[in-house]
Amino acid sequence: MKNSYICKKIILKTKHIYLFLSLFTISLFACGPETKEEKLNSYIEDGDNAGNKSVYTDAIEFSDALVGLDTKIQIKVLNLMKAFEDQDIDQMREELIVLQKEILSATEILQKISCTKDKNDKFKNAAVSLFNCYNRIYFEEWILFLDECDKVQKDENYVIDEDIYIKWIEGMQEVESLIFSVGAAQEDFAEENNFSMDDEGHPLDEGFNNL
Repeated sequence: MKNSYICKKIILKTKHIYLFLSLFTISLFACGPETKEEKLNSYIEDGDNAGNKSVYTDAIEFSDALVGLDTKIQIKVLNLMKAFEDQDIDQMREELIVLQKEILSATEILQKISCTKDKNDKFKNAAVSLFNCYNRIYFEEWILFLDECDKVQKDENYVIDEDIYIKWIEGMQEVESLIFSVGAAQEDFAEENNFSMDDEGHPLDEGFNNL
């Protein structure tokens, strides 16, 4: 019972944090597909094509590229969270490896691209800060945290290392804060370049909300 209670407590705290993870991708330029599946496929395509240019001269294309990169990451995050909800540590480790590879790929692309319409690289730098945080959280804090979860499942009397748990929670809160910062930078970027934002939400929202 103690084992189950601790795991459920962790999941509830995590769920609250992860409901914010798609905020960056909510504010998108509404210009195409109507169905959620088509919309998601469009964002994935934008992410796949993000590295095709080094310098963007079209503000909307640049915004879509950044959103596409983040969308591809969030798909992997959602898979990780589904394994987390099932309390499947082995599956979580597998999903984390896939997520880490996506983060490395997206970060490499992001660092190489820029936009002539992005004043002082404000939008890009905000996204870089977020992606750098992803790199630290999912390559450091998450590994230690999963080790603790594994110990909890194997020994109902094991007490989670408080320092590791707190650092993990603080890391997730930092992600949340940076996502809001990216959203604000994206809104400024859109206003400066005279295009509108999509307030209909991201197709991944339902997946996170259903956790």
